[in-house]
Amino acid sequence: MNKLPTSPAPVSLTTSLPSRSAPPGGNLHRRFLLAAVGWLVAVSAGFSQSLYFVNKIQNFTQTSGAGAVVDANNPFSYSLQMATNGTFTVPGGGTLTLASVASNADFEANQSFTTKAALDAAFPNGTYTMTGTGIPTLSFNMAPDTYPANTPQVTNGTWSSGGLLVVDPAVDTTINFSSYSDYATAGVLGHFEFNLETLLSNVDPNLKANVASKAVFGLTQQATAPTSFTIPAGSLVPGAIYGAGLDFDTGTTVDTTSISGGGVVGLFSKKLVFFIVAQASGTTLPAPPVITLQPINRTGATGGSATLAFSATMPGTATSVLWWGNGQQLDLGDQTKYDFFLNTNGSSLTIKNLSATDAGTYYAQLITAGGVVATVPVTLTVAAAAPPSVPIQSTGAAVASGGTATFTATANGTSPTYQWKLNGTNLSGATNPVLSLANVQPSDAGLYTVVATTGTGSTPNTTILGVSTTSKVIGAGSEIASNISAPNKNVYDQVLLSGAAAAITADSSLNQITRTSFIDLTDDIVQVEFGGAGTISMVLDNPTGPAAPINYNQPSVSYMKGHVGLVITGANETTNLSVFSVGRFTANDPTGTFNPALPVSATNDPAKNGSPLFVGHDATVYDGLADLAFIAISSTNGKFGGLRASNASFYAAKGLTGVYAPGVQFTGPVFVGDINASNSATPVLIIGSSGDTRITGGDLFQTNGAPVKVFGLTQLKFTDGTTSGNVLLPAQHNLAHLDQSGLDVTVKIVSNPP
Repeated sequence: MNKLPTSPAPVSLTTSLPSRSAPPGGNLHRRFLLAAVGWLVAVSAGFSQSLYFVNKIQNFTQTSGAGAVVDANNPFSYSLQMATNGTFTVPGGGTLTLASVASNADFEANQSFTTKAALDAAFPNGTYTMTGTGIPTLSFNMAPDTYPANTPQVTNGTWSSGGLLVVDPAVDTTINFSSYSDYATAGVLGHFEFNLETLLSNVDPNLKANVASKAVFGLTQQATAPTSFTIPAGSLVPGAIYGAGLDFDTGTTVDTTSISGGGVVGLFSKKLVFFIVAQASGTTLPAPPVITLQPINRTGATGGSATLAFSATMPGTATSVLWWGNGQQLDLGDQTKYDFFLNTNGSSLTIKNLSATDAGTYYAQLITAGGVVATVPVTLTVAAAAPPSVPIQSTGAAVASGGTATFTATANGTSPTYQWKLNGTNLSGATNPVLSLANVQPSDAGLYTVVATTGTGSTPNTTILGVSTTSKVIGAGSEIASNISAPNKNVYDQVLLSGAAAAITADSSLNQITRTSFIDLTDDIVQVEFGGAGTISMVLDNPTGPAAPINYNQPSVSYMKGHVGLVITGANETTNLSVFSVGRFTANDPTGTFNPALPVSATNDPAKNGSPLFVGHDATVYDGLADLAFIAISSTNGKFGGLRASNASFYAAKGLTGVYAPGVQFTGPVFVGDINASNSATPVLIIGSSGDTRITGGDLFQTNGAPVKVFGLTQLKFTDGTTSGNVLLPAQHNLAHLDQSGLDVTVKIVSNPP
């Protein structure tokens, strides 16, 4: 028989959910819906039997009155189990070593397959041999396929649109099943089982029918297999959700004499899983749940950990999540092996102390009163060893113009090789563990990454380099105006880039801001406002210009155009950065024509939207978002003020894209419009800490499917944003996996909009 799901106790989606919960009513992992052969475990009261078996399984689900369908995520599976440690030799000579399972003190090997041909290729019919500690050698003769002729399925009842069988708990309900025609087939052990157990209540009805065509292993023998089961009124808790299973099994080898107190059997099985909601007559079910972010393939090293996670919307007041691996429902109550987390965003499962037997296919089922939905299956790969670690020592994040910067990488592992990169581009000839840069200029500022490779894999590590100066501007830029009073009472100096790179400071002793302007790749004028301690280095990738702007009526001003990376070094808690595009909301009409006949006044202000000083309002369409590659921040005391880039979109096709400020504690907010990596780029949102971190109008969807590398986030809120044209960008649901130190923390930190 299959095993019925274990899950946390009832939870309200309007309250904080527990990060880990034990299964209700004790450990149900081996009592219900055991895909291996639960009918050999869930035997009559007081019966104890050591079990040794091989089992080939066809799996089905049912979500409507139309009948059973093949389980799309787990169509075929195989299971080996013994009560001692040992090995199985399969036909053809392959050997399998079984792994210990703490919850039932047995040793198992399980695997799932997408086709029957793949199952039969890996585990062909024939003679299997088991060798174990303290037992004789056992043989299992798996005859040509003897799967039951019938597919188990429910043949009556009311099914909800979400795929659950609706049962009124106030009345007796009889569930009818398809017949089991192979029940008493000569020469085999026929077995039928129906089982029902709770998912969301501590009440455990354990309603079951469990019979066999031979009186073995303590099972009941009847003349024929039943074709119906009655759930008595009052047995089910109103509003609770139950997992149900039907199993049709045949045993081709049945041995009760080789091992004292032990049973030996070879099995072919057809197994059905479906779900029941106890719904009082006249009440309305909530809408079905929806998976909004599917899990992705993961890789972990032997002895390490790997996290699988998905996000979903869950209408209703209660939910349950089942995780499956290699055709087996995982025992989420085993906290030595699994770290299970569930909240209103979805669920994550961290598999700890990885071994080769953990490799395989995994998926999750999300069950609410509104319905049941499964994630896509994903693959967990377990590597023999972890890739190398590669710490970097440097002479400092900030180097004075003309000085020398030195980086030293030290990778562990055997015979590591090195490749240094600047902003994702290989540095020619930089293949030694030490990288030395002489005569450092603003164009050298950026993110330096070393990739160390050994026989166990490759690992990147990144460090920041910026240029320090006491001058207002060095490099390709100039101050074109000073002490300008803005409408918000700030005083700023205006800098204009004239080439690919410049390093800029602010008059922090005067509490002034330096505003630097350039044009991004979508032809928006971008303003970078920097204030407080430190230096900001600005480097344009693929620069062009200077030239007059396309979308703005400013023929007398020439701007540089390119994709900018911003590096701030020497910062502290007085340092602040704001990045935005020029538009009708943030400044004057960018496409308007100046009317010099009108005097400047309180109502005719060039900095105010819709000022009569400018005509031609709404003449040109512009995207109204500042485009950036990255912002990197290094602090002298580990602190920074605020980063306001809610009107900015980060993207790149190489290197890091996003915010990279490792170890930096933000005393103000961290606002980011969106981050999107393509090709080989890595999306990042790495800080030390922040009390308010937001994605404003973006969804973090990654074109290349990469997870966003995060650190220092306790909550990431998804809120509204606006363009510089005052166009609302409504808050989006997160569409990215967030990885912290190799573990998926998406569900734990994301705060999606209602």
